[in-house]
Amino acid sequence: MNADHRCTVRVYPNSVLQHTTVGFSLEQAETIALNICDKNGRELTTLVQGLFMPGDYSFDVTTRLLRQISSRQAQSQPQTHDGTYIVRMTVGAASQAIPFIVG
Repeated sequence: MNADHRCTVRVYPNSVLQHTTVGFSLEQAETIALNICDKNGRELTTLVQGLFMPGDYSFDVTTRLLRQISSRQAQSQPQTHDGTYIVRMTVGAASQAIPFIVG
């Protein structure tokens, strides 16, 4: 993120066994998109999108959700949910990506 967009995104714990928390802080009101992507950067789902006021926010992401996302992406058999994912936060034209490991 650049100086025009004062925000921080974090994923904890990282590595994930059953669930992780995706959190972010905003210093000013911003329109944001928070996405889960595969290890290649392909967007799998949007966690939240919209206008947020200044403050701290957190969202729980479970391995169950990741299994559901992987199953929707698979053409035949559901894929395993283990592996590397990316949380991408976009604020205006700026974005920040944080990898996290499931397994």
